[in-house]
Amino acid sequence: QVLRALKTRQVTYAVLTHLSEYIQDLGKTGLLEEKEIVHLDDALQTDLKKLQRNPPLVKMPRVRELLNTHPLVGALSADVRDPLLSNTKETIKVHGTVLYREGSRPIGIWLVSTGIVKWTSQRLCTRHSLDPILSHGSTLGLYEALTGKPYICDIITESVVHCFFIEAEKIEQLRQSDPSIEDFMWQESALVIARILLPQIFEKMAMREMRVLISERSSMNVYIKGESIELGHNNVGILLEGFLKTENRTLITAPAVLLPSNTDLNLFGLQSS
Repeated sequence: QVLRALKTRQVTYAVLTHLSEYIQDLGKTGLLEEKEIVHLDDALQTDLKKLQRNPPLVKMPRVRELLNTHPLVGALSADVRDPLLSNTKETIKVHGTVLYREGSRPIGIWLVSTGIVKWTSQRLCTRHSLDPILSHGSTLGLYEALTGKPYICDIITESVVHCFFIEAEKIEQLRQSDPSIEDFMWQESALVIARILLPQIFEKMAMREMRVLISERSSMNVYIKGESIELGHNNVGILLEGFLKTENRTLITAPAVLLPSNTDLNLFGLQSS
């Protein structure tokens, strides 16, 4: 509550001071007369004094409201969402807190309401990641909860983070309740996987843009043993489960990013394998 109140005051002060500077600039360019500048500046100074004497009240949103605004929860129907919300644990983590470690057993997922986290990995290549940050609205650990595999990276808070924890058992129950929900959760899990495995493309995109891209311009397919996977030009594949073999018999294990055979890997700073 203190942090939210402080941020509100900081933003209000910044807006008012920016407006004051903007008015002075308009006066220098001749777009405002002197009496107009004086009138507007007096109004701003009055508001600044009011801000100092009586800071704006900050209404803290309820837990349910915060959860409903998270993309994963908000996309679920009410009959599915309500039982899930009753099993969430609200928590606030300070900067530098480890949410989970690479290689550890998946115990649940984290829904980031506010704040940012950073991913690091000993196994995955991080030299191509300029900004290994995952922001609010992210769903962390979902891929591992769906597959039962160990966490693929460390997740560490980069700010004060307000988040919600849901046990892996509850996610499994939700997954089994409806095939369409399972498909949606696989798509949601692919967001973080794509950002981590191919930052050269997806790191530049906001999480909201990635959600739109995956929901509107992607398809999810299941292949049986022996089938060939063909990727079109400018397409990217994300292997979520199973194993693949390339033409030269190289084994690819999920999770992995798949690129068309004619892709110039130098564009991504990658080497052929």
